[in-house]
Amino acid sequence: MRAVRAQRGCGRRVRGRAAATGARTRCDPPVRVRAARAAHVRDDDVYLCDDDGLPAELGRLGGTGTALLADPALREIVLPILRNDYRLAERYRPTQGIRLRCPVTAMIGNVDPEVTGTEARRREEVTGAPFDLRVLPGDHFYLTPQRDAVVAEVVRRLVPAPAARTLGPSTP
Repeated sequence: MRAVRAQRGCGRRVRGRAAATGARTRCDPPVRVRAARAAHVRDDDVYLCDDDGLPAELGRLGGTGTALLADPALREIVLPILRNDYRLAERYRPTQGIRLRCPVTAMIGNVDPEVTGTEARRREEVTGAPFDLRVLPGDHFYLTPQRDAVVAEVVRRLVPAPAARTLGPSTP
C-alpha cells in the first residue's frame, strides 16, 4: 500500500489492486499496550526492544524461527534485520490526503494477536474503490501455512475471470 500511495502522490495512475496483510493502519491509535507484552513496550516501540525482547515478541506473535535465535552467530545477523523491519513498519506514517483509487484487499489470520478484523477493516478508509477483508486460519504468521490460499486469493483478485463464451448454433 505504501508503494501505491507513493505512486498516487507523484500523480501516477495506478492499475490493479493493493493488498495489505497482518498490520494495523496508522489510522489506529499509535500507542496501545497489549496485555501479553511488557507494559513499557508500546506497539510502535518494538524496534527499541533489547536483544531478548525482539525474539520474545516474535514468540508472542506465533513466530516459529525463534529457536534459531538462540545461536549467537545467527542472532548477530538476524536481529538487526528484524529490528530494522520493525522500525520501518512502526515509524511509517502515510501521506495525508492521498486516497487510493484502486481496490484494496486486506488479509489477516483469524487468531492474530496483533491485528483484529475491526482494525484491518480500517484500511477501507484509504481507498475510494471497493474494499474486502479475507480472514484466513492462523496467527500473525498465517502467510507461511496458508501460502497456497494467499497466492490463490491474490491471483483471483488480480487476474480477471475469463469472459463467458457463447457458442453459435451447432452444425451437424
